[in-house]
Amino acid sequence: MSDDQNAVHGRVEPIESHDGATDDDGSRSGRLTRRRVLATSGALLVAGVGGAGPAAAAGSSGGRVQPPSASASPGPIDPRPPGDVSLESVEAVVDERMADVVENGDVVGANAAVVRGGEPVLTAGYGDTSLTDGEAVDADTPFRVGSLSKPLVWTAAMGLIEAGEIDPEEDVRTYLDAVPVADGEPITMAHLATHTAGFEERNQGLWVSDPNEARPLATVLQEEQPARVRPPGELASYSNYGTALAGQVVADVAARPLDEYVEEQVFEPLGMETAAFEQPPPDGSAAGYTAALGTPSPAPGLALELWPAGSLCASATDMSRFMRSQLGDGSVDGGRALTADGLARMQERWFAHHPAVDGIGFGWFEDTRGDVRTLWHNGSIPGSFYSHLLLLPEADVGVFLAYNTDVGASAARDVLDGVLSEAVGSTEPSERRPSGRPERAGALEGTYRGLRIAETTHSKLFTTLQAAELSVSVDDEGYLVTQAGGGRTRWVEREPLVFDQADGTETLAFGGSDDEITDLYVGWQALRRRSRFESLGLHGALAAGSAVGMLAGVVGYPALAGWRSLRGSDGDEADDGSNEDGGERSDEDGMDGSDVDTADARAQKYSDGGESPTPTGERVNAGDESRLGALLAMLDSPGVARSTIGGSIVAILAFLVGGTAGIVVDPTLLSDPPGWYRALLLLPVIASLGTAVSLASATLAWRSGTWSRRSLLHYGVVAAGTALACWLLYYWNLFGTPG
Repeated sequence: MSDDQNAVHGRVEPIESHDGATDDDGSRSGRLTRRRVLATSGALLVAGVGGAGPAAAAGSSGGRVQPPSASASPGPIDPRPPGDVSLESVEAVVDERMADVVENGDVVGANAAVVRGGEPVLTAGYGDTSLTDGEAVDADTPFRVGSLSKPLVWTAAMGLIEAGEIDPEEDVRTYLDAVPVADGEPITMAHLATHTAGFEERNQGLWVSDPNEARPLATVLQEEQPARVRPPGELASYSNYGTALAGQVVADVAARPLDEYVEEQVFEPLGMETAAFEQPPPDGSAAGYTAALGTPSPAPGLALELWPAGSLCASATDMSRFMRSQLGDGSVDGGRALTADGLARMQERWFAHHPAVDGIGFGWFEDTRGDVRTLWHNGSIPGSFYSHLLLLPEADVGVFLAYNTDVGASAARDVLDGVLSEAVGSTEPSERRPSGRPERAGALEGTYRGLRIAETTHSKLFTTLQAAELSVSVDDEGYLVTQAGGGRTRWVEREPLVFDQADGTETLAFGGSDDEITDLYVGWQALRRRSRFESLGLHGALAAGSAVGMLAGVVGYPALAGWRSLRGSDGDEADDGSNEDGGERSDEDGMDGSDVDTADARAQKYSDGGESPTPTGERVNAGDESRLGALLAMLDSPGVARSTIGGSIVAILAFLVGGTAGIVVDPTLLSDPPGWYRALLLLPVIASLGTAVSLASATLAWRSGTWSRRSLLHYGVVAAGTALACWLLYYWNLFGTPG
């Protein structure tokens, strides 16, 4: 159900997948293209862009540079003019390359469709539906197409907009009956279609292992609503939740279930006979496979709770007819889902971060190759299916590809490169050279990170690891230099805050205010400047230091206890440390439970007199003296400090081992957290409480002079490492609840 949105190097490529990993072949060249920049997002989700209205000029005086206004009336932003397109061999390129990838054994089964001039010129199947029954794939074999479900939902929504039943600039709360949307600025269908509603990424509500366990759509939308982390209409960040919420709007306005409405208004008029929002897939569908271990093996059959975002099953024949409905005048054998005006409106640019970069239509992503504008979308099911749909509206050409194996993303990239090279060709531009340093060069430098991050839930770490990250600097020759994943690309400033690739065709732009540059725009996606504190490298170093500290306890304390056991130690040996009064202290103080001061002596110390001092210096009445004295006496012990910090370390390690094993074994753990995992999230809380008790105990023992210097130093290293681990788990939301 994921979409890998990538339009890089002027090629349509997967960049960032919301449910499956996408590799970037830009790494082979060592160059940074849009594909490479955004493919570093890795796996898990898709990105998108949305909004309406023209973009303000970057660097405008006074305050923040404004992105295209999502409150303005939607309307076209003129695309780049069409260039020359050669179509004679497109279907041959697709057919040959699809057959090759199946014959090579990389993919179990695939299907494809090419339409041109309003007619299907290729609908074909390749390979087998599964490895067990040997049934051949044909053009009518249904495949799970993941987020290619979304353009179908947006087509249905545009039909209601055409009918005047939905205003795309109206607050969706006006139309929703069953799902309350959190208070805040209005969110519109234009925001949802362009992924600019301001939602954070959220895994909960995506995948379950059993379709029968899926909750009703309205329930999931209400219970798993993501936090709103930025104003609507400001920046685009791909959202599965947003499309599912739009599907609920369609259902509430149409007063019938969404799947029934799409069947009636889209599938039936277009003759898409096997297309269906159905989980599990209908009989005769292709089975899913993963090639993660080299040889294709069966993948788990996951079901999507936010089903409008990615549960469609469709054949090459179905998608051929859908592409025909999106080209020309939208008519397919006399049937249509949209009028010609509605179709044109759906394909207009509704949002762009900057006029110099690509934008988003009403549910479509925009890319250019040479002077040719393309629209596209893709989808995936984690660990199995991948699909991609490409439209060249000016040329009246569409290409659909689907694979039932998770290497389909790279296979599709090869096919689409071939299609675009054949249709548009490629021209190597002359190398550009800077005339000087870029304007505001110092303000541009820094590291920028993708927006598709679960900022408030337990998926924060995993989505951050998958987010694109790009380092920006200016070299001595005046080139802007971007680096990601080991690749390095140089750029030349065309105008303030807009840069063209020095030896290529790509463009990037920056946004922010007169005081600060905050955003980097690549294709339709935005990356935001991150602080040094947010660096994964810094957090990795902190984690390593924490591990060293905890290891000192895990290894040091048992090793010391074992050494004493071998020596027959009774706790009397002195070390070279001394207490604060200058006397000698045992190196074993508290390790075996027999501190230098006996428990009775400590109790007497805290019970002496009518009132007893607390660690903060307050006095306690005699009536409470015995209980508090016993508690303080118990805590005033290096042995207690060590044992409680040891328990905290055990809790942290148990969480890390259990959580890692769970993610490996259960692909739905982050989206459908089981009870045992929710209980596991309590361990970091317990570890934090244990660490606090240990530090209190160590403070009392230190004030009493019952530590040797060497033992106190060792304990300090262990406690610091453990406390740091607790803080890191808290920072990454792995603390108490999934969120």
